[in-house]
Amino acid sequence: RRLAEFSRQRGILLVPGVELLVEGKHVVVLNPDKDQCAARTYSELRALGRRNAVILAPHPYYPLDHCLRNALVKNIDVFDAIEYSSVYLRGIGFNGRARRVAQRFGLPLVGTSDMHFEPFTDTTFTWIQAEPCVNSVVEAVREGRVRLDTRSCTCTRAAQMFWRTVRDMTQGLWTRQN
Repeated sequence: RRLAEFSRQRGILLVPGVELLVEGKHVVVLNPDKDQCAARTYSELRALGRRNAVILAPHPYYPLDHCLRNALVKNIDVFDAIEYSSVYLRGIGFNGRARRVAQRFGLPLVGTSDMHFEPFTDTTFTWIQAEPCVNSVVEAVREGRVRLDTRSCTCTRAAQMFWRTVRDMTQGLWTRQN
């Protein structure tokens, strides 16, 4: 509620979303309903349909176990958009294949920070042609009325992101083991 009030006072539209683990891979659903939040397979997502949500393929070709990679094309019909992640250096990154797959299948690229903490949220974002309401944003993304705005990370910023991620992951492991 505090975040909703904070954003309302500043004219910021919050779009609810969840990052699911679907067949061991990350899938983002923006404006999900309860059934979509419970989906654990691509078949379940297909059966539920889009409803009033956007299904996004996050960081699909990054070299991590939870990234979609081959599962993206195999299940392309499930997705409304593909993420263009902010985590890249000039000439070094994993967004190129995501861009090619988006073009091949006519899906929009949606720029996100995919950072779960500040201050690493300022290099990649999406301009959306929509009224400032969730339904309008959902419709605009599905229809491709978006424009990617991105610039690569600096080496310093990439090192900071890497260090923060490793620190947070190891703290989580330490907490679970003790």
